[in-house]
Amino acid sequence: AEKQNLPLAKTVLFGLSAGILGGAVAEPGPPAVVFGTLRKWTPSEQRTMLSRFFLPVQVLAMSNFAAAGLFTSDLLAQSVAAIPGVVMASLAGTWINRRIDPGRFAGAVTTIVIALGAISISAAVGGEL
Repeated sequence: AEKQNLPLAKTVLFGLSAGILGGAVAEPGPPAVVFGTLRKWTPSEQRTMLSRFFLPVQVLAMSNFAAAGLFTSDLLAQSVAAIPGVVMASLAGTWINRRIDPGRFAGAVTTIVIALGAISISAAVGGEL
């Protein structure tokens, strides 16, 4: 598929949206993922660009959390407990990324973003999941 160049205003809008979500709930990902999908990045381009986007964003977020004294022993324990699942999911994602058709990839990404959005809206409106 031919790469899409989005107008600067739309690009800035996606950046602002990611920044607001990153600052509010430490999750800048959905706007960045949708941006990559609209640009028609291949699976490997999407992965590369998002990695370059998330690393500095997360380093800044972690620095802010540390400065605010938000790191606790409970948070550390939960983070350590999550490591095996994160590693397994990352390996599975890498395997899928290298084998999936770009069209199916875009459809899967869109489905995941919509599902996560629906879950977030449901939790916000109805409370607990």
